[in-house]
Amino acid sequence: MPPVAWHYPADVHGLNIAANGTANMTRSRIFRRGYYAAVSYTDFNIGRMLASLKGLGFEDNTVVIVFGDHVSLTRA
Repeated sequence: MPPVAWHYPADVHGLNIAANGTANMTRSRIFRRGYYAAVSYTDFNIGRMLASLKGLGFEDNTVVIVFGDHVSLTRA
Protein backbone atom coordinates (compact mmCIF):
# COMPACT_ATOMS: atom_id res chain seq x y z
CA MET A 1 0.00 0.00 0.00
CA PRO A 2 1.21 3.53 -0.57
CA PRO A 3 2.41 5.42 2.53
CA VAL A 4 -0.67 7.66 2.48
CA ALA A 5 -2.85 4.59 3.15
CA TRP A 6 -1.18 3.96 6.51
CA HIS A 7 -2.45 5.86 9.52
CA TYR A 8 -2.50 5.75 13.30
CA PRO A 9 -5.32 3.43 14.46
CA ALA A 10 -7.59 6.12 15.88
CA ASP A 11 -9.99 3.60 17.41
CA VAL A 12 -7.41 2.14 19.79
CA HIS A 13 -6.24 5.19 21.72
CA GLY A 14 -4.53 4.35 24.97
CA LEU A 15 -3.16 1.02 23.80
CA ASN A 16 0.22 2.42 22.69
CA ILE A 17 0.23 0.81 19.27
CA ALA A 18 2.65 2.60 16.97
CA ALA A 19 1.48 3.72 13.56
CA ASN A 20 1.46 0.65 11.33
CA GLY A 21 2.24 -1.44 14.40
CA THR A 22 0.83 -4.81 15.25
CA ALA A 23 -1.29 -6.03 18.11
CA ASN A 24 -0.48 -9.08 20.19
CA MET A 25 -2.94 -11.98 20.48
CA THR A 26 -4.60 -10.57 23.61
CA ARG A 27 -5.26 -7.23 21.96
CA SER A 28 -6.39 -8.96 18.78
CA ARG A 29 -8.96 -10.94 20.77
CA ILE A 30 -10.18 -7.76 22.47
CA PHE A 31 -10.52 -5.99 19.10
CA ARG A 32 -12.37 -8.95 17.59
CA ARG A 33 -14.68 -9.25 20.59
CA GLY A 34 -15.58 -5.57 20.30
CA TYR A 35 -16.12 -5.85 16.55
CA TYR A 36 -18.34 -8.92 16.92
CA ALA A 37 -20.32 -7.21 19.70
CA ALA A 38 -20.89 -4.17 17.50
CA VAL A 39 -22.00 -6.34 14.57
CA SER A 40 -24.35 -8.33 16.81
CA TYR A 41 -25.86 -5.17 18.29
CA THR A 42 -26.36 -3.71 14.81
CA ASP A 43 -27.98 -6.95 13.63
CA PHE A 44 -30.28 -6.89 16.67
CA ASN A 45 -31.38 -3.32 15.92
CA ILE A 46 -31.97 -4.05 12.24
CA GLY A 47 -34.15 -6.96 13.34
CA ARG A 48 -36.12 -4.66 15.63
CA MET A 49 -36.62 -2.18 12.81
CA LEU A 50 -37.79 -4.89 10.38
CA ALA A 51 -40.16 -6.29 13.01
CA SER A 52 -41.60 -2.80 13.52
CA LEU A 53 -42.10 -2.37 9.78
CA LYS A 54 -43.87 -5.72 9.65
CA GLY A 55 -46.02 -4.85 12.67
CA LEU A 56 -47.08 -1.62 10.99
CA GLY A 57 -47.83 -3.41 7.72
CA PHE A 58 -45.06 -1.69 5.76
CA GLU A 59 -42.83 -4.71 5.06
CA ASP A 60 -44.11 -5.12 1.50
CA ASN A 61 -43.69 -1.51 0.39
CA THR A 62 -40.56 -0.32 2.18
CA VAL A 63 -36.99 -0.44 0.93
CA VAL A 64 -34.35 -0.87 3.61
CA ILE A 65 -30.74 -0.21 2.63
CA VAL A 66 -27.90 -1.09 4.97
CA PHE A 67 -24.31 -0.20 4.11
CA GLY A 68 -21.03 0.25 5.92
CA ASP A 69 -17.89 2.26 5.45
CA HIS A 70 -15.58 -0.71 4.91
CA VAL A 71 -15.51 -4.30 3.78
CA SER A 72 -14.28 -7.13 5.98
CA LEU A 73 -12.79 -9.97 4.01
CA THR A 74 -12.34 -13.40 5.53
CA ARG A 75 -10.58 -16.45 4.22
CA ALA A 76 -12.38 -19.74 3.95
